[in-house]
Amino acid sequence: MSREIPLYTLAGMTDAKVTTHPFETEDKLDLSMLRFKIAASNDVVMIIHGLTTSSDMFIMPEHENLVQWLHRQGMTDVFTLDFRMSNRHSYNLSQHRYSMDDAALFDHPAAVHKIREIAGEDVRIHVICHCLGSMSFVMSLFARQLDVTSVISKSVALTPRRLRPIHGSRSEREVHVSLYQTAFSAAFHGTKAKVPRVPCATAR
Repeated sequence: MSREIPLYTLAGMTDAKVTTHPFETEDKLDLSMLRFKIAASNDVVMIIHGLTTSSDMFIMPEHENLVQWLHRQGMTDVFTLDFRMSNRHSYNLSQHRYSMDDAALFDHPAAVHKIREIAGEDVRIHVICHCLGSMSFVMSLFARQLDVTSVISKSVALTPRRLRPIHGSRSEREVHVSLYQTAFSAAFHGTKAKVPRVPCATAR
């Protein structure tokens, strides 16, 4: 099969210094981040992909990509995380039993720690997360696993969802689903602590 654009190409990022940063999670999985740096900054961006994708969706060479746009806005130090959902990882070619909980509890905290190790403990970390990368990141945030400055959560986060009645039934029953209540209520159970607040925009 011929390809017009090579897999995992960095051709879209010719103006930045590109480095790869592997790191290990607490449950013993090797992950990695790409860093696209034009100049040092106290404000660092971490971008997280969604299901079936990878860092490549943010550095496509066919047009101005998200990392280039961020650089143009003055965000000169950008990381793209390939967490355990990334198609850059060969173990995703076979079945496994990793869950969203694994990504929330192990991947994102380790990535934030790695960025501070590389860029400095005092940098302000701004996160742009997409799809299931967004959901797992916000799960991690609400479980108090992270310390970041701001979050843009795209497509999905922890917003409770109202499901329509099944098969067009006229029943007035409504089912409310909240990942915060179902997956992470234990993090706050028995305490009076409020949910941590961060600047956050959710787009659909």
